[in-house]
Amino acid sequence: MKFIIKHQSNSRVRLELPFTCPHSVQMYLEELACTVPGIEKLHFYKDLKHVGVYFTQGKVQQVQRFLSLIQMENVIEKQKEVQWLVASSPYDIISMHLYRRMLSKAFLPTPIRMGWILLKMVKFGKAAFQSICEKKLSMSLLDFVAISTSMAMGDHKTADMIMFLLNLGDDLDDWSQKKSIEELEKELNK
Repeated sequence: MKFIIKHQSNSRVRLELPFTCPHSVQMYLEELACTVPGIEKLHFYKDLKHVGVYFTQGKVQQVQRFLSLIQMENVIEKQKEVQWLVASSPYDIISMHLYRRMLSKAFLPTPIRMGWILLKMVKFGKAAFQSICEKKLSMSLLDFVAISTSMAMGDHKTADMIMFLLNLGDDLDDWSQKKSIEELEKELNK
């Protein structure tokens, strides 16, 4: 297997992997990393093709040892485990979001649903707070203002709908970005 080093510092190496890393593969790699002394943690990037390996300063040879432990057969097996969970089209993403929304509306009582809405608001609040700290007016701040205003007015359904649409949009954006990168790689490899 060929791993491409994208960046290296005293205590971290960012690698491009020759395979994608869904959650099951990430868990497999983290289990392997725990067996190698000197590897502190792994950071998986959103594109599922890059990983940051944090190691004890001066122990870069441990990264090579970690990479030598990776068995491609195990990676392929782990990838097959979640193959049916991967959204293969925008239809899958939209239907998954709609099913979750319908199930939560049908089976969660209103007080629990209100708590769930408040819990989901935290994600948007963190992004808004980060935007304020950077002294920037961004979409995350405007999103949070819309959500918190709806909640302050007692219109929790609108706040829930705003978060639903924003999460759906983020997932569709991630899918289209991942798909375009895959298509570009496929065209470049021809």
